[in-house]
Amino acid sequence: MKLKSVTIENYRAIENLVLPLDQKLTVLHGDNGHGKTSVLSAITVGLGATEPLEIYLREAIDFSEEDWREGAGFPRVCVTDIDGNTGERQGEEETDEQEEETDEQEEETDEQEKARRIARTRITRTRIDAIRRLDTSEEDMPVVAFYGTDRMLSDIPDWVLSHRVSPSRLSRHAALQGALSARTDFEGLLTWFYFKENEELRERRERRDFDYQLKDVSVIRDAISSMLPEVFDPRIELNPLRFVVSHKSEEGRVETLSLNQLSGGYRIVLALATDLARRMAQGNPHLDNPLQSEAIVLIDEIELHLHPAWQQRILNDLMRTFPNAQFIVSTH
Repeated sequence: MKLKSVTIENYRAIENLVLPLDQKLTVLHGDNGHGKTSVLSAITVGLGATEPLEIYLREAIDFSEEDWREGAGFPRVCVTDIDGNTGERQGEEETDEQEEETDEQEEETDEQEKARRIARTRITRTRIDAIRRLDTSEEDMPVVAFYGTDRMLSDIPDWVLSHRVSPSRLSRHAALQGALSARTDFEGLLTWFYFKENEELRERRERRDFDYQLKDVSVIRDAISSMLPEVFDPRIELNPLRFVVSHKSEEGRVETLSLNQLSGGYRIVLALATDLARRMAQGNPHLDNPLQSEAIVLIDEIELHLHPAWQQRILNDLMRTFPNAQFIVSTH
């Protein structure tokens, strides 16, 4: 799935915009207040209305109160993919008559309530059936992800170890959980990684092969080594509970570093590499190399917390590591 264009009307400060999108990389450049973040947010609204994402996404993606332009008509976003399929979301203004419903209008008859329950049940069954088909098939699932400015990899929450992992969190469609939220779902990432790392350890013991690598975990390692060649062996330590990596210095010295010991730039790049790789591995486990998954990736302020040298190479590193992804990013 790749986007060809997005049309935005009456959305935040944007009155009318038709933006063509490159299949590999689109860079939105401008000063603060020029609407770069608004364009990215609008695209998430349109993506949430496309098939099959509208079914697979757990959370509804719709307009918030802040998205409406004051004194303008209702907001509208339409994304078009390269095959001509569209996803459109349009706001609706309430009329005075709708706002001032009478008691008679608010009261539903038994038949109306029954019809409403049946309609909700049909929608739920349609979604459940689609998810079941996905989880038992080898159909490629489109991967999407939106990384806002709050995307620095954070420490592991204690509940990762104190709670059982629900099977639904490990299913294919769960790869899209929180995908279009500007706040990255690192708890989901770390929960998945902890489960998969333990699965790999069990397999090593059963096979009596301590070089065995579970493909899902190997994908994370490959993404990190591609983006950060000096960083390797990501893992979770239990005492104290923390996510750590091995780092090789220019002098050849190897040391174990926790997230708190890494710079903001390292944590940003680790976050992008691990989260996107996890979504691809979880969403398309049937692929020989899940990093080859098609994806639409939105990143706000791509240069955030990065050293100037990293700023110059980050886009090339991302496109090399995730060769079939379409990147739409903003920068100053």
